Amino acid sequence: MINYAEKFEACSNKWMHGNILVKRTKVSIRQILRELSESKSFDTVLKSHSDISIEDINNCLSYAAELVGSIDLKKSMTAINSDRRERQVLADRLESLKIKTDD
Repeated sequence: MINYAEKFEACSNKWMHGNILVKRTKVSIRQILRELSESKSFDTVLKSHSDISIEDINNCLSYAAELVGSIDLKKSMTAINSDRRERQVLADRLESLKIKTDD
């Protein structure tokens, strides 16, 4: 089991506030994951961020997997779908008001 507190740290500066960084770097987990999701290779990511290692990339992937595994997907999907329904109801109401005022 990886001790993530040894690998990552919260960022406190105003530009990257709230991001979790690879320890002793200015590279966030989010940035690494985003680059990998854009089909960039590990080598490309490593060349873009000379202060990280292959181990750092693997730790980011492991951390993301742990986070996804800790989410109650049924609750999350229910909340997302509920949100969508509420937005649609509001959009329908606005549309009906617009039609009434156009007459």
